[in-house]
Amino acid sequence: MKKIIVVIIFLVNLIGFAQSQTVTNLGIGLDNYARTLYADTTTGLLYVGGNFDHAGGIPVYHNAIWDGINWVATDSTQFWGMLNITKFQDTIYASSILPGGIMKWDGVNWNSICNNCIFDAVGMIATDSLLYIAGCTDTIGGFAQDLLYSFDGYNLSTLPSLGADPGWCAAIPIILNNEIYLVGNFLSATNPQIEDIGIFNGTNWNTVGNTYHSSFAFINTSVIYQNKLIVGGQFKTAWGDPGNGIAAWNGSTWSQLGIGIDNGLYDLKVYNNELYAAGIFQSAGGIPVSNIAKWDGIQWHSLGLTMNGAISSMAFLNSELYITGAFTEVNGMQVNHICKISLPVSDGIFTLNNLLTVTPNPTNGTIWINYQFQKSRDNYIKIINLSGKEIFKTNLQTDVLSQSIELPSSIYSGMYSIAISDGINVVYKKLMLIK
Repeated sequence: MKKIIVVIIFLVNLIGFAQSQTVTNLGIGLDNYARTLYADTTTGLLYVGGNFDHAGGIPVYHNAIWDGINWVATDSTQFWGMLNITKFQDTIYASSILPGGIMKWDGVNWNSICNNCIFDAVGMIATDSLLYIAGCTDTIGGFAQDLLYSFDGYNLSTLPSLGADPGWCAAIPIILNNEIYLVGNFLSATNPQIEDIGIFNGTNWNTVGNTYHSSFAFINTSVIYQNKLIVGGQFKTAWGDPGNGIAAWNGSTWSQLGIGIDNGLYDLKVYNNELYAAGIFQSAGGIPVSNIAKWDGIQWHSLGLTMNGAISSMAFLNSELYITGAFTEVNGMQVNHICKISLPVSDGIFTLNNLLTVTPNPTNGTIWINYQFQKSRDNYIKIINLSGKEIFKTNLQTDVLSQSIELPSSIYSGMYSIAISDGINVVYKKLMLIK
């Protein structure tokens, strides 16, 4: 009888979750899969890079921007091999296997930060002062390239060498407790105990638990969750690795997340204190899933989704989950390699979104903000352009229910993001300006 009760509870939870999800196309999608997604929560824009030539039916060059309504092509430079996108010091950066390695977006064009060099860049992580860049052992600027670099906004610098032989690649750097972890597929020639993962304490490279030594192991992704380093990829306990597809490091020991997954992980993200895992797998913690699942700190959960291909990347924006990959169908709906999935929103954001309107939209320069939420001196409205730059900000009046705002004449026609805050929550909306 206990077995029957457990099964019934599981099915009820799974069906309830599935019914709460809404899968939405992004136009007509992509003509091939994307490798990376980056959600800019300041602008409400989704940056997409990968192997595609068309987004929403318009010609693009392996990267594009989704503004919430339409696809926007970037410049005409063919930026093949985009692997990772992030934001550093209010500028969007992308890593690439093209010569030049790291490109930055100025709102119109992609520009290399490393001219006349060969630099295969893979993953990045930004701090307030430095952008850390993981790459592949090759040559850069005429000298041997190692696996990890730092960039301060002006200069690219090498970190002490890990001593990896040519041909190895790191996937992504990650920072935990002021130490840099580097994961990927590599072997240190100077310290053979460092394989696929190493830790840099500011002076030396060291092993991380001395565990990843199976010749089949690949670490594709990593993230910090509940003050632990979580790594995901292709590895198994049967090979002598510390988990099945996913494992956690607390600074001293490795542990499994349940019994892990039955195949490989390509991306990990944290949202609302839950860990989302995506890749190519059909089981997480022993429950049936379809290439995506979430871990709540205790157990695995299905998202109630089914799809016909792997997921390569995820991003969260405005309480919605964006996924991209080899799939062309999700929950029986054609989606063409990319879609968004609704998620439960916080009460504050839900209330704020339903208590304000912006009209007219499109506008010729004057907008009315109608708001019925409690005002404070921290209320504001911002106008943000496609490059992520704030170009206008004003506070909302506290003693009225609506307010007319005249946009500066210096703002040109185009699509913009509006960020509206009640002092606690922020809601993003799109605004089309036509002069």
